[in-house]
Amino acid sequence: MSDRELLEKQVEELGVQFDRAIPDDDLLKLLEAAKARAALETRAESLGIKFPPNIGDDKLSEKIAKIEAKADPKVPDAPDQGNASTDIKTSGEVDLTPPHNGRVKVVCAIAAGRRRAGRRWSGGETIIDGDDLTKAELDELKTDPLFSVVTAD
Repeated sequence: MSDRELLEKQVEELGVQFDRAIPDDDLLKLLEAAKARAALETRAESLGIKFPPNIGDDKLSEKIAKIEAKADPKVPDAPDQGNASTDIKTSGEVDLTPPHNGRVKVVCAIAAGRRRAGRRWSGGETIIDGDDLTKAELDELKTDPLFSVVTAD
């Protein structure tokens, strides 16, 4: 198979229609653009972004950037950053005894809040009774870098 035939095959596999008389350099550019578009669509789909098939690359890139910025925990207005692997109770031995009877201040660094330890935490400070958390839940909060847990006054 010649280089030209290989290029044509790759472009066709990406579903792009083209004129067979197109110069090799232009066909190569078309292939690169089609690969970039396919990667962009895959990224958007993995983020759950719905988009019409005729959306431009720039507009789709903007949508992706907006969703990724919201998901970045460094961004203060990020949405819930729940993590299924830690939101689900673990199997096996888990200490379910309350840590103490005092009050606990839980500070969530995500302004929009976050799910952790089986509940939704608002951004900022939340003061709760120590009896409301098991030792396992308290440990889960303490190990999450987006939370701070201290004894409340």
